[in-house]
Amino acid sequence: TPMELDDDGPRRTLRPVLEDGEAKLSIVGLSGLSDASRQCFALRSCESDDLVTEFGALTQNSLHQHDLHVVALDPKGHSVVGHGFLLSVHDIVPELGLVVAEQMLSLKAAAAAVDREVIKLMTAETNGSLTNVCDTVGGCEMLDMSPTPSWCDGDATTAGAVVGAKILPGGALGSSARRRQRHLRRLASVSEIRSAMAVSLSDGEAPWTLSTPIRVDDERVCIFRPLCERDEAKLCRFAFSGLSEASRELFTSYHWASDGLVAEFGDSIRNSLNRRDLHLVAVDPDDGSIVAQGFLLSIQDPVPVLGLAVADDWQGCGLGTRMLLLLEAAAAASGRAAIELTTMQNNARAKRVCEKVGYELLDIIRSTSGCEATAAFVDSATPTDFRDEFHMVRILDEAKQGATLEALRVARAGEHLSACGDEGA
Repeated sequence: TPMELDDDGPRRTLRPVLEDGEAKLSIVGLSGLSDASRQCFALRSCESDDLVTEFGALTQNSLHQHDLHVVALDPKGHSVVGHGFLLSVHDIVPELGLVVAEQMLSLKAAAAAVDREVIKLMTAETNGSLTNVCDTVGGCEMLDMSPTPSWCDGDATTAGAVVGAKILPGGALGSSARRRQRHLRRLASVSEIRSAMAVSLSDGEAPWTLSTPIRVDDERVCIFRPLCERDEAKLCRFAFSGLSEASRELFTSYHWASDGLVAEFGDSIRNSLNRRDLHLVAVDPDDGSIVAQGFLLSIQDPVPVLGLAVADDWQGCGLGTRMLLLLEAAAAASGRAAIELTTMQNNARAKRVCEKVGYELLDIIRSTSGCEATAAFVDSATPTDFRDEFHMVRILDEAKQGATLEALRVARAGEHLSACGDEGA
C-alpha cells in the first residue's frame, strides 16, 4: 500500500516483512536508528551480531503469522525507513510498536481486519514524540505509568513506560462504556503486574527465595512463597476446604481420592526443594492458609509445564492472573524458552485468563488420566481414562520460537499416538 507522508512528500510503500526482513531490518536498526532511537524502540540487543539474530527471529515470527511486522520502504523500494509490529496478533489484545507515524493507521487497520477489539502499546516515558503520535494519530488513551525492564549489553535496567490502549471501532467493547473502562483497567493492571514481577524475579535464584506480599484487590493481600517442609497439612486443607469438588475435577495434578494423596503432596514439596519443579503458593496472611497453588513442572527443561488452582472464595479477584505472571517471571529468570499448559475444554474461565496474559492456543490434545503421559507412551503404565484438553503455550524467548513450537508439535504427535494405541487395546 503506497502512502503519502505529507502533501508534497514522496510515496512510500508499507508491506509485511518478507524473507529479506532480517537483512533490511538489520540495516535500519544498525544505521538508520541512533542509540537513543533503539532504546526507545526497546530492542533487547545493542551489539550488532545479536541485533541481526533478533531481527531474524522477528522475521520468522512474522512469516509464521505469530506476529505481524510491517516495514515502510523508501520511494525506490530498496531501503526500510520504518518498522512497526503487532506482537501476538492472534491474542485478544495484541501489542503494538512502531518507529514512524504512518504505520499507526496501517497497523490499526490490520488489527481490525482480524477482529481484534483492542490494541495496546508501551513507550518510554522520554519518548514524547511517539506518545504524541499515539494520542493524535492513533487516538490511544494513556492508562498508567509502569516500570518495565530495558536491555543493553544483556543487562536489564528499569525505566518508566507509558501504557496506552486503543479501542478499535466496531468491536463489542465499543458498545458498552462500562465494559470498555473495565477492560482498560484490567489491561493496565496486567502490564503493571508483569513489569513488577519481571523486576522482582530478575535472576534465577529469586524464585526459590521468594516471600513477597502482593495486593490482589482493594481489600486483600497475599504472601507468595515456595512450598516449604511440612506444608502437607496446609495443602490438604487447601484441597478439601479451599477447593470445591468441581474445582478439584478441573485441577487434575493430584489423585484426590487416593490414600497416597498426602504422599503426593510430600513429593511436590521435595521436588520443589530439590529444584526439579517449582511450586509456589499464595498464603492468606490473616490465618496462614494456602489460597492458591501454582507450579512449573520440570523447571530445568526448556519448556516447563504449568499448573494452577485457586480457592473458590478467591476466584475472580485477579489472584490467578498474578500467580500466572509470577510463574512466567520465574521461568524467564531461569532462562526457559516457553511455558506450556493444558486446560479442560469446559474450563472457559481458565482459558480466558491465560489468553489475557499472552498464552496462545496450539491444539486440542488427548491427555491421560491415572498416570503420566510419558509413562503411558513407553508402556510402563496404563492410563485409566482420557480427556480432550486445550494445549496452550506462552513463548518467552522469541529467538527460539520456531524450534519451540516444532518440539511441542512433535511431542503432541507422540502423545496422540500413545493415546490412540492404549484406547485400541
